[in-house]
Amino acid sequence: MIAKEVTPELAVKYDEILRGEEQGTVEVMTQIYVESQSTLVKESVRQHVNTSFKETDRLEFYKKSIIEKLKKKID
Repeated sequence: MIAKEVTPELAVKYDEILRGEEQGTVEVMTQIYVESQSTLVKESVRQHVNTSFKETDRLEFYKKSIIEKLKKKID
């Protein structure tokens, strides 16, 4: 499902993050979250961020997500 939502590169990166092969970053998780349309994908990203990120990184993720969402509405 994720492959239909984001670029193939991001889909592969997200798969690697979920498998524990790579550490997710705020930037990557924000990009996946913003580009995806599916509620299931968005919820999966939020769940991963909430369980795997430190508080400061979680806050940064939500801040960037809100900013990107607002930018899309303006455009």
